[in-house]
Amino acid sequence: MENIKKTKYGYEYDYKGLNVVITTDEINDELIHYGNKVVDYYFENKDKVIEFLFQKFERDNWYIDKYTKEEFIEKIGDPTIYVDDVNFGNIIYLDSKLDEHVVTIELYNLDLSHVCIDG
Repeated sequence: MENIKKTKYGYEYDYKGLNVVITTDEINDELIHYGNKVVDYYFENKDKVIEFLFQKFERDNWYIDKYTKEEFIEKIGDPTIYVDDVNFGNIIYLDSKLDEHVVTIELYNLDLSHVCIDG
């Protein structure tokens, strides 16, 4: 891919309108392929991803008293995809309008595994 640029976070490029960051010292086709697969997965399963987040927030009582599900979907915005290794990455909502926290979904292969909130 010709639009990949080296940054202090790793290698970054846009794919289908989402920013993909590969957080390794060296980049290869396998990492790019996985990053693209995560983006494709996100767009094909966006409702499932949002539902996964929303269920976690209901269990832990995050944001639920503050926003309806529709407001939550509007405020969460688009994620940035981080690839740490082949078959391991994150869907991270860096620019959400929920509050100052960063919302992260960990992925193993293409399975949604864990949600965390950082601040």
